[in-house]
Amino acid sequence: GNTILGNLIVTGTTTTVNSTVNYANTNFAESITATTTQTAAATSTAYAVALPAPTSSSGVTVSNTSRINFANAGTYQMVANMQFDNSDSTSDNAYTWLKKNGTNIANSTYIAAIVQKHGSTNGNTLITWIQAFTVAANDYIEVFWQTDSTTVRLLSTAASGNYPQAPSVNLVIRQLA
Repeated sequence: GNTILGNLIVTGTTTTVNSTVNYANTNFAESITATTTQTAAATSTAYAVALPAPTSSSGVTVSNTSRINFANAGTYQMVANMQFDNSDSTSDNAYTWLKKNGTNIANSTYIAAIVQKHGSTNGNTLITWIQAFTVAANDYIEVFWQTDSTTVRLLSTAASGNYPQAPSVNLVIRQLA
């Protein structure tokens, strides 16, 4: 039979005969949430995002505070939400990317201008990206960031009034195949 990995979009009329839909691995998902503010001591320096251990036993673990370890080989998708703030009076860039086993993953860098301070309030920018990658059993992935200015940081904000805590980083990892 034929296997479709990804999206299938059909326009028009279709007829399906003797079909089976297999949603393998759709129940696997891991969420890792960092609730600490992370700062850059220097510009143009790569920093690994500090992460806590996952709370479930999905075969994904965190070691060395930044390595996301995969017990099972496969193709995975990571959705990242990274909350940056900037205390500078001008906007500054933040760069985020992935490394696999210590080596940059090609074409994984995302760049955003972190908006400047307005009045006495720091500027905030949420960087969100989705990246697919393939790993062998026991490979690890790390999320890195750097900035053009030490006034930019990954910000976690405490709960206040009607809203809950805002994490600095939230990663959702899903096995695709």
